Amino acid sequence: GTSAGAGTSAGAGASAEEEGMGKFYAAVGGLRGELRGLDARLERLRLLHEATGVGASSLAQSQAARQELRDEVGETSRAALAMKKCLDRLLEESAQAGAGEGAGSAQARIKQSVLLACQRKLKAAMDEFAALRLALMDDMRAVVARRYEAVHGEPPSAERLERLVRSGKSEALFKKSILKQGQGAVDDTVQEVNDRHQAM
Repeated sequence: GTSAGAGTSAGAGASAEEEGMGKFYAAVGGLRGELRGLDARLERLRLLHEATGVGASSLAQSQAARQELRDEVGETSRAALAMKKCLDRLLEESAQAGAGEGAGSAQARIKQSVLLACQRKLKAAMDEFAALRLALMDDMRAVVARRYEAVHGEPPSAERLERLVRSGKSEALFKKSILKQGQGAVDDTVQEVNDRHQAM
């Protein structure tokens, strides 16, 4: 009688273990899907970044692309933060479960290994995102500097350029340029910038 009860107890323990690992792999599968989604967002950001370049076919398309780019950067930031929170939660749950099972158990090691791989992938994606954001800011500074120079006839100081970029007043600055100098002068400036860009 006691050996049958022990077998049933061991079978129930194995079943609970399998169920726990099943839930873990389901959560990790969702996280991996989110990581693939983040990779797709980064690719979209790269494409939008190219669309906002000086060679954009029209000012309206360039402005629309820049707005779409800002929106996508915000969405990507939110998605990455949600993934980080999910990964942190899984790591914490794994550590707590590992403490109960024994830190050296096979399941604890498997969970830790899988989660650390996901963590490395998320870190690599976030490093890429940070580099892309830096490139976007550099490009925005260059665009704002050109607009400022078109309006004022001289390049802005570093301080003024930073204030304009951070305040978001660069669009108003370019509109002022169009009104002040007329469309012909702006077209000449845009053509000169395009020529310089293509020469690079």
